[in-house]
Amino acid sequence: MKWVKKIFFFSIKVSFVFFLGAVLAGISAFVTLKILTMAKKVEVPDLQGKTVEEAKEIADKLSLDLSVERPGVASETIPINRIAWQDPEPGVRVKAGRSIHVRLSVGNQRARMPEVQGLPFRSAMLQLQSEGFRVERVLHIQSFYADKGIVFQYPEAGKMVRAGESIVLVVNDARGPTFIMPNVIGKPLRTVLAFFRKKGYRIGHILYESYPGVPPGRIVKQVPQAGYPVNPSSDVVTFVVSR
Repeated sequence: MKWVKKIFFFSIKVSFVFFLGAVLAGISAFVTLKILTMAKKVEVPDLQGKTVEEAKEIADKLSLDLSVERPGVASETIPINRIAWQDPEPGVRVKAGRSIHVRLSVGNQRARMPEVQGLPFRSAMLQLQSEGFRVERVLHIQSFYADKGIVFQYPEAGKMVRAGESIVLVVNDARGPTFIMPNVIGKPLRTVLAFFRKKGYRIGHILYESYPGVPPGRIVKQVPQAGYPVNPSSDVVTFVVSR
């Protein structure tokens, strides 16, 4: 009877080893398949006009996830409860497993114009497009006396805008905060350098020339000239100093 028990327990051990091996092999295959799937790139499909169910079916076939976001967007052409906006856009290649964010049409309704004045241009465009607004005209200006970004919007924030109504933005492409270059002619170089460095200005060349009647170490020329707008982070200030 002892040899029967030994054979019985041995067979159980062998079965367990085979079972454990099969489980580990299955886990390994699943992980490998998941890694290969995630590494694969696919083209984002065009989901606009589709229902959520249709979009999910298309996304599943490409190993993509679908994320429905709120609020919906106004649309003159796409029926209510069908996809009217998506990100990423159709045709973009992404890794499998990536989420496609969509918003549903609420029909030809009026929506409240958001406040985008003061925002960077890209941020303003993303916000308006995600909420279903169509930006028809973008005017670019360069003003040293206004902040960089959106300086004007039409319609104004808070106004009820119908679907498809044109949005106009004015963008200031100036390089950032600017200051008026002071007049430093005749002032000591050491004092001027301390002032400009404290303000964060970038000092360029310092040239020395002989100027009869002018004490040594005094500013005799400056670039930019007094009264010109200067951006401390990008513009370089140059001085000519009496020897």
